[in-house]
Amino acid sequence: MVRRGVSVKLWVGMVLAVGVVPVGCSADRPINPSFSVTVTEAQGLLREMREERVEFERPVVVLSGWMDLGFGISWLQRELRRYTPDRKAVLAPAYFSVSRWESKRARVIGAVERAYPSDDDEWTVEVDVIGISMGGLVARYCALECADGGKRLRIRNLYTIATPHRGASRASWPTTDARVRAMRRGSDFLAAIDEGYDGSYEIYGYVRLGDVTVGPANSAPPGGRLWWVQNRPLEWSHADVHRDPRIVADLVLRLRGDQPLSEEPPAALPE
Repeated sequence: MVRRGVSVKLWVGMVLAVGVVPVGCSADRPINPSFSVTVTEAQGLLREMREERVEFERPVVVLSGWMDLGFGISWLQRELRRYTPDRKAVLAPAYFSVSRWESKRARVIGAVERAYPSDDDEWTVEVDVIGISMGGLVARYCALECADGGKRLRIRNLYTIATPHRGASRASWPTTDARVRAMRRGSDFLAAIDEGYDGSYEIYGYVRLGDVTVGPANSAPPGGRLWWVQNRPLEWSHADVHRDPRIVADLVLRLRGDQPLSEEPPAALPE
């Protein structure tokens, strides 16, 4: 069990004990009763955890979304490294330059193997994965049994951020990009990764309301574990979601093995 700092536990207790209406939020903006932390509270907790860094329970792999040149995963990789003494334990393999899912899989598994070689012929070492948007689908594809007998990504926990598990709203627009077509509701690709998911790893989903790119309801992973928060003023609901302090704080707590801010069962999306 990972050692828990006293100050962090106190912060978590204070956050969980506060009311469900954050400062500056009007009555017509719904608050998630299962994830009611405010941005200010999350920022304070993150400061506490930066001052008392703890090793993560497993290596962490951050996977990027569609058309991410590397800015999104690089930011989140740098951010997560601020909370652990082992900076090398946070990997962010790049695969923007390849379009085929098989090539993305090879990049991800190759990066994990180089950092943490595994003697197992079938599996990599066990890792936790954070998938930003399409990155969550890449992770699920990497965990599937491969027809050519290649290694599979051994995932313990998969944390997806605005991932189109059920298809992306804007993927229905006309396009020649095969990756986008694969993210359409009812696609063969989505059906294949759903069929191949055997429940051997946990999937936790996060999303912000107002996400018109994917659609909040489409971000619900197999099992329906999805926590939502309101969007922040002057931010893109989808493009900036991985920078949300509430989501980052919850992720860091989970990676450390501490009590998360989000509570079970997740509250349903507001109508």
